[in-house]
Amino acid sequence: MRKRFLSVPFAIVFSIFAGFLQTPFSAGVIKDGVQKASQNSVTGDDNYKKIYRDILTNFYNTGVIGSVDEFYDSPDVDTYKSIDDSILNFYYFTLADVTGDGQSEIIILKRRTNWFFNSVVQYMRIYKIFNGKAVQIFESGSYSPYLFLDNNIIVQDYSECNRDDIGIWAYDTSICNFALLDDGKDSELIASANDSLQNNRVKLSSDSIMDFPVTLENIAEAVEKLPDPGIDLYHNITKESKGIASSYKSLYSPILHDFHDDTSKFKLMDITGDNRDELIVKVMPKGEDFYGIYGIYGIVDDKPRLIGFVTNSGGDFFVFDDNSLLSVDFSEYGTYGSEFHYYNYNPDISRFTLAKEGQYRNGDRDYLRELLKKPIKLRESDIDADINDANIEAALK
Repeated sequence: MRKRFLSVPFAIVFSIFAGFLQTPFSAGVIKDGVQKASQNSVTGDDNYKKIYRDILTNFYNTGVIGSVDEFYDSPDVDTYKSIDDSILNFYYFTLADVTGDGQSEIIILKRRTNWFFNSVVQYMRIYKIFNGKAVQIFESGSYSPYLFLDNNIIVQDYSECNRDDIGIWAYDTSICNFALLDDGKDSELIASANDSLQNNRVKLSSDSIMDFPVTLENIAEAVEKLPDPGIDLYHNITKESKGIASSYKSLYSPILHDFHDDTSKFKLMDITGDNRDELIVKVMPKGEDFYGIYGIYGIVDDKPRLIGFVTNSGGDFFVFDDNSLLSVDFSEYGTYGSEFHYYNYNPDISRFTLAKEGQYRNGDRDYLRELLKKPIKLRESDIDADINDANIEAALK
């Protein structure tokens, strides 16, 4: 079985390893025991559109959408008055339902010139609205465009890259996220994607998004054209407890065996508060340096799924007693300019989501200092079990 992540030609290391960590689970179907109840938390056309308008206007003014901050790592961030002040990046957007649930997602496309390779890189992020806030459900970077198919699948444009090397993602309703598909485990979805492409069932291309730069005028126009979704934007999710099967740990076996030939490390521990151990893999591919890549897998709807993905540049990684995660890229935490990413577990969508990222914005230093006062449950050095047959068997008993 060829692992798709080995050949996806992403432009940045983050995307390469994101694919590497996403392959061991499949895109799911609608959750058993989950209701998305329409309780009319948002009433009236104006109130519905105001949510989108406020989110996008804030992004234009600050570069922040949801908890994603485009400029946190720029020393000049506090001088920016809008995204127009970022002279290297150009931002485009559209509002479209690419998950198939009737709600329009926010798609942000960033184009950045890579002067070294004399080319342009496209970074695309997709956001879904939960509880009135934007939550990221997709991120990737590539030299090729993306196509959105009618079956809620995203592919890289075949015409721009080797057909065998393209990335294909499907929306996983169990964790409200797009999952990178695996050749061996997701053959039916990949076949469905091929069929849609062959029959030209493409509902959106990332190239078409470039017709709409992020400006206040374009935001107002796009929001005004939003259709009434007929669903509750707040997606009030109620989960039905299924109990805890004593054999659930065995479901992690295929994931660990996928890493078997690497020098990666692992740890089993409950870091979500659901009384079940999650699998934490510290990714250290054989023959490569350790960048600080952590994949967190949990059992969601009776399948192992990637519920957390954390990177840093060789710094530190913590899990706190309140089941939040922190990645810090430098060891001297009190030094101005230490980059960090902080995540909380969201039980409504069964995965970790970004709560705050920071480095140079005013207040980031104090925010990090307060985080580091929290009681620590797990450190990077505690993820120390080699991935071999003996350790896998012992851990999964």
